[in-house]
Amino acid sequence: MFYPEDDPVPVGLISQVLVLEPLSIRHLELDYEAVMETKELLRNWSLSDWPSDDFTIEENAEDLSRHEEEHFDRIAFTYTILAPDASRCLGSVYISPLSEETIKSLMAAETGLKTAKYLAAVSFWVRKSELAKGLDRVLFDKLSYWLPEEFSFDKVLFVTSDKDDRQIELFTGAGLKQVYQMTTDDRHGSRLFFV
Repeated sequence: MFYPEDDPVPVGLISQVLVLEPLSIRHLELDYEAVMETKELLRNWSLSDWPSDDFTIEENAEDLSRHEEEHFDRIAFTYTILAPDASRCLGSVYISPLSEETIKSLMAAETGLKTAKYLAAVSFWVRKSELAKGLDRVLFDKLSYWLPEEFSFDKVLFVTSDKDDRQIELFTGAGLKQVYQMTTDDRHGSRLFFV
């Protein structure tokens, strides 16, 4: 089980700089605008060709509907990052289960995870125009407190791609250590896991 069955799922986070709330179809236009502004960075971050140059708002609606359903069904939790006045989407936060294969590899590599029953992989992206303002650092600081205080996970691993030098520096600069590297394929690269 990914998350304790009877434990509440946090409804979000409110701060002076940003707001987190569960991603839903009502965020469609704001999310689409942020995704398309950040598409080149997202391709490196996601180790994929997503989003394509011709990615449509209809395709984005399908993605948001899937994330909303997964959140409701407690399969994975996705939060949109909004400006405090909710006028702009600033990015997204994904809290996901780990595959059985990844869990086995992590247990073998990191003894501190062997007693963890509820593990989560956390990844996030921030809109390109907000990176210059350091919003990714602010978000990471907020997540570092919010996740252990509000969620019932035993351990959270931050995940990024080996092509996202900015996030790697952010994680290592905060004292996290890389505990696992999962290669996707030769074309796209590897996912890096930090605790």
